Amino acid sequence: MKDLASNGGDGQPPRETESPETTVPQLEPPSRSLATFEAKSGLYSVRYPDNWQAAEGSDGVAVTFVPRGGVIQTNEGNHIVYGILVNRFDPTEKSYDGRATSSGPFRGRSTLERRANLLVADIVENNRYLEADPSTVREVQIAEGRGLVISLSGPNPTTQEKENVTLAIRDLYDGTMLYFLFVTPEKDVQQLGQTFRTVLTSLRVEAR
Repeated sequence: MKDLASNGGDGQPPRETESPETTVPQLEPPSRSLATFEAKSGLYSVRYPDNWQAAEGSDGVAVTFVPRGGVIQTNEGNHIVYGILVNRFDPTEKSYDGRATSSGPFRGRSTLERRANLLVADIVENNRYLEADPSTVREVQIAEGRGLVISLSGPNPTTQEKENVTLAIRDLYDGTMLYFLFVTPEKDVQQLGQTFRTVLTSLRVEAR
């Protein structure tokens, strides 16, 4: 997956040595010890494995968490093959065909679901190999607020392996959404699933 997919998020992952090798690396298991990240904006805090690196964007919201070896650098830029991307999505900053709000994978009529369809469209536009699976849609509570979860997948053209991306969305008070993209090769979904769940359940959002 390319760096933060929408709204100009600039939480750049640590740069790694450029190499023609694009196979998925073997990674050190995520640490059970957690570090705490607090967004400079004060919007949220979250915990992540302390053997992963955090790179915060200058906007004080976007951040990327990656293990060593989780980023492949190519001539087209950094591609995250293992990691977590966090950002805020503001649907009012984008212009869309009106059909996008109702024709996406979220089939409900709520405002959150319609906005979530715009976010999915934006992610897929920037990562065209990914396809959202409507059968994986779940409505959940995230940090005591309304949330949605969906899986996207497809053959990553950089690694030539099937990639799985879990998108978790948390509604915010101002009509924007805080979202997480959990990225991993499909073969490691089970191995990293608990890490992703731990990170998401640790989320704390500023009350307004």
